[in-house]
Amino acid sequence: MQTLETFEQTIEHVVDADITTAIELFFTTKKGVAAHLIDVATHDGIVLLTGITDNLLSRERAEEIALALRGVRGVVNEILISTPDVADHELQAHVASALAADPATSDYNVQATAADGHLTLAGTLQSWAEKELVLRVVRGVKGVRSLGADDLLIRWGKIENSDEEISTQIRELLAWDIRVNSALVQVRTTDRVVRLSGTVGTAAEKNRVEATAYRAGAARVDARDLAVAYWALGHELRRDKLARAPTRTLPRPWSMPFASTRACSRTSRWWRCTTAW
Repeated sequence: MQTLETFEQTIEHVVDADITTAIELFFTTKKGVAAHLIDVATHDGIVLLTGITDNLLSRERAEEIALALRGVRGVVNEILISTPDVADHELQAHVASALAADPATSDYNVQATAADGHLTLAGTLQSWAEKELVLRVVRGVKGVRSLGADDLLIRWGKIENSDEEISTQIRELLAWDIRVNSALVQVRTTDRVVRLSGTVGTAAEKNRVEATAYRAGAARVDARDLAVAYWALGHELRRDKLARAPTRTLPRPWSMPFASTRACSRTSRWWRCTTAW
């Protein structure tokens, strides 16, 4: 016997059209997304992404951006990857060149092996931040259809980065962080002490910038000159720019026209289901 128990909550909705508009704006202002190739639709806070892209990074980046927007309850990602066939040896060379060209990953000890579009990475890095930077670069290489990084290991212990390497890592991580307006943040490192200055939109954004500095190997972070001002918050994120729909009870996820299993799982904060067999 199967029983299903559902607990409904009444919450305040953001208008679907405003969610769609905000996501489309983010796609054009944030790095790594082929905005002109991706379509966005929203129904009761569930976002459907469709279209075509030529690299893994763009597909994953689009979903990450959509999930970060206020009012989004889940994302169904149906973006297709259409990337050219590249010979294995050429793909390995392209990946090596991309890692060498990026200022944050140029000195990392990473080996890449390609087989019919699947790329396997191996090597040892100092931190999750470094692994994140490597994966971001590799996912952006055309011809990479899938990626394995189980052999890309983290060497736990003290992070031994120079002041220049720390600053470079921080800038790169912030540049790809959708929750931070990196153009308004300045980074300077002396004797592993990171000094942050500029302006951010919220206290949470300031905390995120400080945490990023520590992830890159800072011994201490001085953020006294990093001010918080509402004007610095991107207008696509401001609460007064997203209209609110009338308060109402949410429909069940399985009744939505394009709510997949994955989307429903992302809405667990609004629904609690228990099943007994």
